[in-house]
Amino acid sequence: MATEAPGPASRRSLSALRLGLLFLAGSCAQPAAGFMGPFPVRTQHPVELTVLDLSQRRGRVLEPGQGEVRLQVVEANQALTSHGGRRDEDFMFDQETTRVSVPFRVGLGYGLDLEATPAFLRPSAGFLDGFIENFHETLGFPNGERSELGRFHYRAYINRDGDRVYELRKGEVLLEDLPFTLSCQILKDRPHLPDMTFRLALEAPLRKSRKGAGNGGWDEGAGIAISKKFMGMEVSGTVSLVHSHTPVKLRRRHVRYGNRWSSGWALEIPLARRLSAIAQFRYHQSVLDNMNARRLNKPQLLVWMGGRLFLSRSSFLEGSVGEDLIQKVSPDVAFHLGMGVRF
Repeated sequence: MATEAPGPASRRSLSALRLGLLFLAGSCAQPAAGFMGPFPVRTQHPVELTVLDLSQRRGRVLEPGQGEVRLQVVEANQALTSHGGRRDEDFMFDQETTRVSVPFRVGLGYGLDLEATPAFLRPSAGFLDGFIENFHETLGFPNGERSELGRFHYRAYINRDGDRVYELRKGEVLLEDLPFTLSCQILKDRPHLPDMTFRLALEAPLRKSRKGAGNGGWDEGAGIAISKKFMGMEVSGTVSLVHSHTPVKLRRRHVRYGNRWSSGWALEIPLARRLSAIAQFRYHQSVLDNMNARRLNKPQLLVWMGGRLFLSRSSFLEGSVGEDLIQKVSPDVAFHLGMGVRF
């Protein structure tokens, strides 16, 4: 008697079960260089990239004189339109972005460390459209409006009341605004309490907002990061609030960037002495939360899953895949690769 093949939901359940068993099997291992916390990744929505972001991290600062530098590349693909939306707000984000960043941290002593993250952005029509359609179909995820937009096109703009209030120019390598984050250790090595840091951040404008990679003004933010080890694993959480400068074109159309609340949780699980698995979630409000279009003002919820391979006690490689859990808001898929060293 023939048996019925498992459906997409059953296959996803089996995959999740296998992944969970793999995580549990490695939970007694210890990473070669200790826990390093979440990937310092963020949403790749072009408008959100123009504002300050306090990325996810552990609740511990670096030791005095210790440094850490990373080289990260994130390739993200987005297909989002105002189809069927309001007449006063017309927008389209059908593009791919390549973002290269170099996060750098140094321990200052007295329970402080300082981080800076120069980053470059290159928008393009991309090359991942076909791959992502197949990727979504294989996993049983919806493809949204991709079939309507076609492949390898480029459009990234927002119009309000007939005026172009945001546009990301294709093909240029754009320098983003430069953020600095100062972290102060509040709690450390307490038996029943998590490690905790308080964070203050400032983003300096480097480019005018007309090219779409900056907002033309200063942003300020504050937040808290915590982390706690248990059962051979480490869980970490962050919460932050950012106030951002609104570009001139948006202000002329009576739109202002809202205060942006963000929170995230991450779990790091050693699978072997030199290999860790990391799963992290990130929720944040839209910086365009006072616009009328739901696809612009809705919050974003992203999940990133990947791993970190320690080449030595001071160097590592890492990679992850990001997916949007609230559809038709943020980029559909993002691929992150990075390398780093501590010294």
